[in-house]
Amino acid sequence: MENKQAQTPSNKGAEATQEAGIIRVSKKIITWSVIAIAAVLVIAGTGYWIYQSGNNKANEAIAAADTEMNDSIQMEMYKQIAADGSYKANERAKLMVAIRYFNDGQYEDALNYLKDASVSSSIIQTGVHSLEGDCYANLNKYDEALKAFNKALDAADDNGQLIPFLMVKMANIYRAQQNYTKEAEIYAELRKEHPGFLYDVDKYYERAVTSVAE
Repeated sequence: MENKQAQTPSNKGAEATQEAGIIRVSKKIITWSVIAIAAVLVIAGTGYWIYQSGNNKANEAIAAADTEMNDSIQMEMYKQIAADGSYKANERAKLMVAIRYFNDGQYEDALNYLKDASVSSSIIQTGVHSLEGDCYANLNKYDEALKAFNKALDAADDNGQLIPFLMVKMANIYRAQQNYTKEAEIYAELRKEHPGFLYDVDKYYERAVTSVAE
């Protein structure tokens, strides 16, 4: 995501370095998100959708797509399955297409597939809304990104592994909006409620507090 320029001319060099760090952090968070979502869809999602669905044709089609080694052919297979019905295997195919589009930087296309998919698993809903937020963030639609991440938090319920990542995503959005007070609040809550989270929370909390004071 792109951040606005620093407001203090004398600190342009330091701020530019700081902002570059924010972007790198954001990209890492988004990468972790995509990896986690893909794992959920391929592993947990396969168990939930494939074996619970009664449609043999859809099951066989997506099983073949999952094992296809050619990326472009696999993408076309997923797209065909996504358009070929409303069974649970077809819904999973939509999400696999969305992940591919996201990885290719085609965020609007990814959103179209995410919005069209129907899921009932709370864990997968968390991943879907998180990826929606990542798409909006990359499109610089920060308000929409925050709404998506809030939906992801609601779906995550009390999942202590997913919630901290979502909170950091939201903090980065507030940073991009120069809403340093909200950014500081997120990090304050994060270090209080999730002290074992593997992330330099104190460092980014202090950065946010310093920005508020400036």
